[in-house]
Amino acid sequence: MLFDSSSKTGELKWFPNPEEKLEFREDGLKERKKYSPVDVLGFQSGKSQFVSLHNLTVYAANYALTGKTTDIRHAFGELLNNGKFKIYFVVEMGYDAIAGGLQAYPNYIFEKIENGTHYYVAFPVDIRMREKRYEQAKNALYDFFKDFPDINEKIKAWHRRDDFADIIDLVKEKK
Repeated sequence: MLFDSSSKTGELKWFPNPEEKLEFREDGLKERKKYSPVDVLGFQSGKSQFVSLHNLTVYAANYALTGKTTDIRHAFGELLNNGKFKIYFVVEMGYDAIAGGLQAYPNYIFEKIENGTHYYVAFPVDIRMREKRYEQAKNALYDFFKDFPDINEKIKAWHRRDDFADIIDLVKEKK
């Protein structure tokens, strides 16, 4: 979907990386056009819906090593929930100094809107790092969900070996 609310159908090609542009070819045309997250509102592929997100802070290569988060100006996030709290799945690519290669750093992004302002908080998914780093990442979630003690209790009890999907399901239930 474009910013003028028009939509197009066709073939798309995209690798989940904030630096990667979406390549799109309309049905019946040979020429491909490239779109960045600032050019489109989002896109749909099969049952998956992706949304343009802006000015995010995520957990990536810097966090695993030094405890510093990474700022992303633009990214496409897969929309997992469109309720009271929107939930997105975003992948940031970065260099893993320990493994010596390119690494995917997936994050869940939670969004809430209060008084017309969008607030985001991220949480790392299956990133190879110490349990202590996950405990530090949970602090942002506590503040974000401060009005929902049941969610905070579930977050406090969560450990890296646990399935984060239980927390996602609890957040989805909020109306």
